[in-house]
Amino acid sequence: MSNFRKGQQTGFTLVETLIALFVMAIATGSILVLIGQNTRFGADSQERVLAAIVADNVMVEILANPNPLIRGEDDGSVLLGERSWLYTTLINDTSLEGVALITVSVRKEGSTQIRSEISTLKMERP
Repeated sequence: MSNFRKGQQTGFTLVETLIALFVMAIATGSILVLIGQNTRFGADSQERVLAAIVADNVMVEILANPNPLIRGEDDGSVLLGERSWLYTTLINDTSLEGVALITVSVRKEGSTQIRSEISTLKMERP
C-alpha cells in the first residue's frame, strides 16, 4: 500500500517554484553587480599605479638634472602602459633660500582628473 493518500500532492507548487526562481535571480544579479564593481576597481587601481610611475619618473628626471631649476609651470606628455599621460611640473621658490618646491601632477590624456600628484623640495647650490 502506498504512503500517500489519494489527492495528496508531492513536489513543488508553481508559487514555490516562482519564489525560488525569484530568489536565485536576485542572488545572481547581486553577484553580477559585485563582479562589475570589482572590474572597475581593478582598472582604476591600475590607472592610478601607472600615473604614479609617470609622476615618479618625471620627478627623478628633474632631480637628476644638474642644471639650475627653471621656476614656473611646464607641461609634457609620455607614453606608458599603452596610454598617453600628460604631466604638469610646477617649480616655485620657498621661504628658505636656495630651496625650491617641485610639484608634478599627472592625468590621462583626454581627462581633466589628476590621477597622481607628488611634491618634493630640492636644495640648489649657491
